[in-house]
Amino acid sequence: MKNFRLGLTLMLVCSSLLFIRCTPEQIMASSTKEIIQQGTWSVGYYFDGQDRTADYHGYEFTFNSSGAVSCTDGTNTYSGTWSTHKDSGSNEMLTMNIQNAPASINSLDTDWTIGSVALNSIGMKNASSTQLVLKKL
Repeated sequence: MKNFRLGLTLMLVCSSLLFIRCTPEQIMASSTKEIIQQGTWSVGYYFDGQDRTADYHGYEFTFNSSGAVSCTDGTNTYSGTWSTHKDSGSNEMLTMNIQNAPASINSLDTDWTIGSVALNSIGMKNASSTQLVLKKL
């Protein structure tokens, strides 16, 4: 009887150890390119000498896997291109070029150095230290 209890106890302990290492499935994206293609984005923060985030209120951006980007304000839609690459210092870069858009949107047409990437936001800055954070809607 003692051996049966000991065997049962060991079996329960071993069985429970199998489940301790299990982790919930998580959505993982390995790069800015994969993350930015998921959903619609807005400008969550834009700083160029002062906070100019309000200039981008109402604009939504969609980045397609084909390298096309669209920007809409609900009435007008502007199209362009986007890409990611590594610079000579192995920093991840994002480049946008949106055609025939208002001046505030055209100011996004530059090379951005990626500083932080999360599933809900991408923080970056350009060569003149302008800061941009895209926020997922």
